Amino acid sequence: MGRRAFIPAVLAMLALGCEEDFQPKGKFQQALVVYSVLTPDADSVFVRLHAAYDPPSFNPFEHTSEPSLTGAVVTLTYDSGTVVLNDSTVAHPDSSRYGSSMRIFYGTPISIVRGRPYTLRATVPGYPTATAATTVPGNPTVSILNAFALSTPRLFDTQDVIVIVRPPPEAKGFLPRLFVEYEVQTPSPREERMEVPFDVETVDQSASFEYPRLTPIEQFGTPSNTTSAMYAFRGTSYQYVIRSITGTYGITNVHFKQVKLYVNLIDEPLYNYYFIVNGFLDPYTIRTDRPDYSNVLGGVGVFGSFTLDSIGVDLPSFLNN
Repeated sequence: MGRRAFIPAVLAMLALGCEEDFQPKGKFQQALVVYSVLTPDADSVFVRLHAAYDPPSFNPFEHTSEPSLTGAVVTLTYDSGTVVLNDSTVAHPDSSRYGSSMRIFYGTPISIVRGRPYTLRATVPGYPTATAATTVPGNPTVSILNAFALSTPRLFDTQDVIVIVRPPPEAKGFLPRLFVEYEVQTPSPREERMEVPFDVETVDQSASFEYPRLTPIEQFGTPSNTTSAMYAFRGTSYQYVIRSITGTYGITNVHFKQVKLYVNLIDEPLYNYYFIVNGFLDPYTIRTDRPDYSNVLGGVGVFGSFTLDSIGVDLPSFLNN
């Protein structure tokens, strides 16, 4: 009898518990949203300042107004002092939702120096102060291990093009890109270039291309000044590009100039943001959640930096592949 009385009592308690309203929205926390990326290739700094918002229902796209952020002050601090950024507006990329203008903060001219730490600070009355820091990647050493193979691809058809990067300690990831630069002679001389894929797959006379992705430096060794990062472009991909160029314009109508290697170095915050937000790297995933990343203290957002380096390898004017 005791057990028979116990079961209805438990069911009654569960029924009472189910009467509580389900609240899928968590507690809203007011915070500034900051986005900015520094690079030594620019003489200006731009900061996007926004604020977290609480949509009226469960659809975030129902929020259609920019925050006023009256009294906002955004500063950039580095070893030579602090710069107060100017308050301005630019054309909004999503004008159908937010209107025609978007608020930004900018500073110009500002020279971004490799290896230097920078601190961004945003204050708005009524909001917690938001701060973030980045150190711009320093100078790397970049080389192509077997550059000789680029000038005579027919003699080295089994060799990949090996890129070696000795990155600075501030770099978390790198992205190499390889281009063949050439000049077409007729009907009028013009310079063109074609990017070399990482790999080319040909099936039934149809080619598919795979290009380099942002790559973590740590997978090639322990992070230090002596770490060597390596990347290999398939030799068959390089030959495919040479054949495509000469096949399109004719061997005698093309003067090859050089192979140009570009290497982007990415700092840790920007690298983490990219890989966490795009972490699945699976176009067929059924996951609906979207991971996020922030290195902004007191707020949310990303403050990072990247650099760009390049080297060139001269080619003979005529390449017969």
